[in-house]
Amino acid sequence: VFRHGHCIRHQYAPSAGQQRTVYPASAFSISGTRQFSLKGVINMKVILTQDVRGQGKRGQMIEVSDGYARNFLLPRKLAQEATADNINTMRMNDKAMQEKRQREREEASAIAARMRDLTVTVFAKGGGAGRLFGSVTTQEIADALKQSCGIELDRRKLVLDEPIKTTGIYTVRCKLGYEITADLRVEIKEQ
Repeated sequence: VFRHGHCIRHQYAPSAGQQRTVYPASAFSISGTRQFSLKGVINMKVILTQDVRGQGKRGQMIEVSDGYARNFLLPRKLAQEATADNINTMRMNDKAMQEKRQREREEASAIAARMRDLTVTVFAKGGGAGRLFGSVTTQEIADALKQSCGIELDRRKLVLDEPIKTTGIYTVRCKLGYEITADLRVEIKEQ
């Protein structure tokens, strides 16, 4: 130990340009999720429970620094430690989600096949000569589709190119999800 002015400096203390590396006590009892690298940074594998900007998407396993995981991700429930149980649960959830998506895709394609030959009739109040009071909304078309064919669709999935203000036959595009669309023939009649 050297005495320099009023402060005491250790001869092995880092100089002004160097950075001191401090290891927490947990660094030396390394569990299965922590890795000790040669640079002195402790990494930890976590599974994201929500999308984290700059890190990854929900359900993804990433490797982040130990402090970032313990002080930010884990307390805010944005991630969970990648233990064997959690990895197993993640894989099972992924498998269930894929099966659900496949089932929904099959249902959407079946509905699209049914809608090809379908014509739905919607009655609206009119003022004569084919003119309607107001216009026919997507909600009215969705209700008529449910009533006549038993197909339940959200009104937001029906796309009108322009408002329907006269009687006649129109084609309405239906977005069924998973990039599957179907054209529905809608006949507008006066009440």
